Amino acid sequence: YDKKMKKLLTSLLLVQSFSNTFAYSKLDECLNVNQEDKTRIFKILREGEWTQFKWDGHFSGSIHDRRDGFIHMATLDKLEYVISKYFSDIPIHIVEFSEHSYQDSIRWENGFPHVYGDSLRIEDIVNVYRCIEE
Repeated sequence: YDKKMKKLLTSLLLVQSFSNTFAYSKLDECLNVNQEDKTRIFKILREGEWTQFKWDGHFSGSIHDRRDGFIHMATLDKLEYVISKYFSDIPIHIVEFSEHSYQDSIRWENGFPHVYGDSLRIEDIVNVYRCIEE
């Protein structure tokens, strides 16, 4: 019990500092990412997935990720495309990671990073952006 509680409190403290909320149309302005830094990868999460991630301290993938056998990630230049195609009109969280945290698990396929055989860990989060419809 103490171990799980400590993990939960650590996760909550980490997540409290991530509270950037913005509208879809302001994506470029609001992502506090160095455009030159190509080592950042992103996971787009629905509200319930983000809540579960915070609670568990790790994320093993959405229903679609588990179906496909890997965690779908995106690069900065692909975010707008992925959001408009799969996440339009719903509140989402864009979770930013360093590619280096998963370098042994990432396979690049069709220009997208996919994480195989690993969970995303809350301690590896660089930043979180909440995205709402304008």
